[in-house]
Amino acid sequence: MSATLSESLNASDPRDAILFGQTPLVPMPRFGALPTLEVGRRRYIVAADGLYLQARSRVLSVTCRLAEAVTPFGDLQPRIELVGGLIPQALFAQIAQHALKYSPNEWACLIHWNPTTRGYELSIPEVADSGHGHITYRTDMIDQDFLVLDVHTHGRYPAFFSAVDDRSDERHGCYFASVLGRCDSQFTLEATSRLVIDGAFIELPWHPWEDA
Repeated sequence: MSATLSESLNASDPRDAILFGQTPLVPMPRFGALPTLEVGRRRYIVAADGLYLQARSRVLSVTCRLAEAVTPFGDLQPRIELVGGLIPQALFAQIAQHALKYSPNEWACLIHWNPTTRGYELSIPEVADSGHGHITYRTDMIDQDFLVLDVHTHGRYPAFFSAVDDRSDERHGCYFASVLGRCDSQFTLEATSRLVIDGAFIELPWHPWEDA
């Protein structure tokens, strides 16, 4: 008789057992449903059309497809849910104003969810160094469980995620990251956004302050 999954895990290297327990890989049921993912947890799901990653923080719940495949398992749809809905346009307008004001220097801010006021708030992180082509700032001032958006500008340069940005986003967490570029005027301003899940990057064709 073949061993059950739990028996196999118990017989495996304990380091693998910890990894599988923290980030399990599960098939998507065809006729039933998976239990709701708990806050702070992650899991990979093999669905009918490929491999998905699910993650949940206190403010963001994500289901995204990482790779295509054909399997006999159930259907699953990509989904992103924010506890407070999209970031208000008025808040993004503040970000855009600061981007133009500080250009050609780079600038940064963090958007988090305040569970007391039940609203989004903008905070300016402590900046270690900044200039026309770089900015270094602290992100530990905000509880990662309530972080919604980490955004910085590229001054007059285009909006893109650099290798430095990738290294900065390798930290643990589930949040949006955006870069604003060509900050000469509101007519040239551009943006690029992505989801960050524990160092994994999912590019987005939209931004968390606009309808998908």
